[in-house]
This record gives sequence, structure tokens and C-alpha cells, in this order.
Amino acid sequence: MKKYFELTFSNIKPADAEILIAYLDDFGFYGYETGDDFLKAYSEKQIDQEIIRHFLPDHCQISVQFIEDKDWNRLWEENMKPVLVDDFVYVRAHFHPGIDSVKYDIVITPKMSFGTGHHATTRLMIQQMRDIDLNDRTVIDFGTGTAILSILAEKMGAKKVYAIDNDPWCISNANDNIVNNKCRLISVFLSDNLSDFSKADLILANINLNTLKSHSSEIVSYLSDNGILILSGILEKDKDILSEVFVKKGMAVDSEKALDHWVSIRFKKSPRV
Repeated sequence: MKKYFELTFSNIKPADAEILIAYLDDFGFYGYETGDDFLKAYSEKQIDQEIIRHFLPDHCQISVQFIEDKDWNRLWEENMKPVLVDDFVYVRAHFHPGIDSVKYDIVITPKMSFGTGHHATTRLMIQQMRDIDLNDRTVIDFGTGTAILSILAEKMGAKKVYAIDNDPWCISNANDNIVNNKCRLISVFLSDNLSDFSKADLILANINLNTLKSHSSEIVSYLSDNGILILSGILEKDKDILSEVFVKKGMAVDSEKALDHWVSIRFKKSPRV
């Protein structure tokens, strides 16, 4: 049985916890529990606490322990609540009833994968997708996590969706969610790059600043002329840095949305790029 390294951050506000999660992702953490004044983060390897303390807000305390493998599905079911994104998307577990007043109903079992609609960055990506015509379009979902955005893309009319992630756990979870949502046009790939794929009309990337920067040239090259790129996983303070990276590569900012210190940027690609 696996043992996990559990860090507990107490006396922390929900908004600060969301920002801290962005940093913890870069340190290899991939499972989280949140409450009104705490955050628990899980990793399979021990992390130097002094490095993490640098990112903590004032008055936040930190404690650590090793734990045996958890029943992550049970834990998630105890804490998961449905998410309504305007009247556009309703994200729920299989044990939650659906509602009639929403356009798209998506059933997600995230296990330890990222992307349930609860996090601000996922909500922002969904909102950015709302006014895009995806009928007969090809989509790449780079860093798919639970495949929530891939599932939404198919429901919106995409003819082919490539869901890509470099985490085997996410790949397994994505496949489960695709089946549960009766999707037929999504192909899932274990990869950390786009080298084996054709150009897409829409690229979705809800990752983090460093990964987006390091893959920026690749992302732009795999976007069709007049294609659309939607990015998130970006803190508000970093939006100008990321915008500059992609604008220099010929992309034009089309839309920005912000929520709880997070930002999503939508770009369009000129045919001359």
C-alpha cells in the first residue's frame, strides 16, 4: 500500500488556499482537501517545508504527517458538491440528480485528477468556451485532467477531441469520465507534448504559468490559422507575462476573464503566423 506525505495548512483563507495550490502543483502535490480555514495537500514524496513556507500567507500554520493510502473516491464523495456555471454547464457526481435549466450536464468522478469545475480556473475555461462555435471543429485539450473540458467540447459539437495528459492517473480517470458521459469522439493520450498530433481549431490548456511558457511555441504551431487558444492556470499578477509570450508569437488577445485571483486568456491566431 502506498504511503502519502500529507501537509496540513491551517488558519488559511479559501482564496489564499487556491493560490497556494498553484504553487504546490509545481512541487508534485496532486491531491487536495479544502475547508473554510484549512488546506490538506498530498504527495508521494517528501518536500522541504522551508521552501513551501516561503509561499504561505501570514498567520498560516503548517504540519506534516505520513498516511496510508486513502479511499479517494469516498473522500471526494463526502465533500463534493455540484457546480453550476451560469446556465451553461452543470458539473455533478453520478449520485447527484441532474437539472433541466442548464444546457450541458457533465458527470465527473475526479478521484485525484484536477478539474471538477470547483476550481476558478476550470470555471473560467468553461465560461470562455461558451461563445465559441465548435461544430465540426477539432480540439486539443492539453493537460486534460478529468477530461471535463474535452467532454464539454464534444457536447458542444466538436468532431474530434484529443485529450492529452502526462499523468497515468489522469489518463485512467479521463477515460472513466468519457465513458460515463457517453462520449465517442474523444481520444486520450499519455504525453507531455503535442508532437504526435495534427493541428487543431481550438487548443485548451488549463495548466500553470511555467508549463504554458515552456510549451508556447509548440502550442502556437499546432493551432490552425484563425484558430482559438484558451489558457488558464494563471494568477492575475502573471497575466501580462503570459500575454506577452503569446503575443510575440503572433497571437492576439481576444478575451480575458478573472475569478478569485485567477485569469483565463483567450487568443486568436492570424493566418499570417
